[in-house]
Amino acid sequence: MFFSSETILPYVEVKNLSKPRKVDVFHDHSWDEMLTSSVRESLERIFGKSLADSIVFNIGLDHSLDMQILVERLQNFFQEGSRIIELEMAKNLYHKMFLPFTQSNGQGLLDYLIEAKKYYDSSRKISHKFQGIKQAIVEKY
Repeated sequence: MFFSSETILPYVEVKNLSKPRKVDVFHDHSWDEMLTSSVRESLERIFGKSLADSIVFNIGLDHSLDMQILVERLQNFFQEGSRIIELEMAKNLYHKMFLPFTQSNGQGLLDYLIEAKKYYDSSRKISHKFQGIKQAIVEKY
């Protein structure tokens, strides 16, 4: 029996988008890289590249920034306007992860990030298990 990588690698069916589709959610990026790029892209979409670069410099955004510190810095920098910007960042991150985004009253960016991180961590564990199974099948056949 022959197996292709398409039948071995896990996928999810995303139902809350325009139509269901199979998506490989096990990406090659670290959580920190995904978070940082989502924040940067959201800022660029809202403010443009040059202003986003200035904001990134002022909040000290880098790949090793803790989620709690990131949220605090954004709130300190944007004050009252941070809620709208935070929602855009959460939506962008969820989109990158092929997760449906549902806005909930009372939830802030940190809440969304914690949920996305849980999903990311669990998907990485599953991905590693399937990679081991795939390797065993390849070696056997």
